[in-house]
Amino acid sequence: MYHSVAGLLDLRGRTWTVHAISMDRTGRWVLIYPANDPETGTLPPGVAQVQVWDTVTGVLAPMTVHPAGHGAMGYGQFINQDCCTASTWDAAQWQLRRLATPNTTTDLIPSVLTPQHVYDADHTDWRAARPDVAVPVVSAGYRHGAGLSEIDYPRRAWDGEIIAIATDGSGVVWRFGHHQAVDPREFWNQPIIHCAPTGRVCVFTSNWGDAAGRQDVFLIVLR
Repeated sequence: MYHSVAGLLDLRGRTWTVHAISMDRTGRWVLIYPANDPETGTLPPGVAQVQVWDTVTGVLAPMTVHPAGHGAMGYGQFINQDCCTASTWDAAQWQLRRLATPNTTTDLIPSVLTPQHVYDADHTDWRAARPDVAVPVVSAGYRHGAGLSEIDYPRRAWDGEIIAIATDGSGVVWRFGHHQAVDPREFWNQPIIHCAPTGRVCVFTSNWGDAAGRQDVFLIVLR
């Protein structure tokens, strides 16, 4: 792997290969996601889901505490949907961490919603992140997983919604609208969201309730 300032990181000879990478806004930290073993469909034994490459020190460290879910990078920080540091357990919880100490996390939601959800998913965007102020992260959440019916998995606030979550410790959540994406187990039906650097306008994908094949891009203004 090549970094324009740090040079090469040699990943040959390891028990894993690379699935994806992501770099924080400072350019210092790179998240490396190992690929699943094609034979087993899982990560090799003992391999962390996320590896953090500090391009200044050259250290490659595993992220072992709450590394799951889709994530978004800020300036030396990372937010991902996983649970929990201090709250009771719920699927609609997000973690904030500094990449200098990737295994020290903070819950973004102080008091989780009820009744409990076991398995949710989301796509997040923190394009508006700034180095000088804690800017909210934007999330498009959706249900994901087998057997999650209306009966055994009650609907509640934030279901199928586009929301923003404060990153300043206040726990404030803003609700902007429903993305109307259905059958998200099919990847192209998922609500994948991207926001402008101002954080005021976002675009997202959705089949708008049509699981038969409609796939469009929609724009939402966050007010």
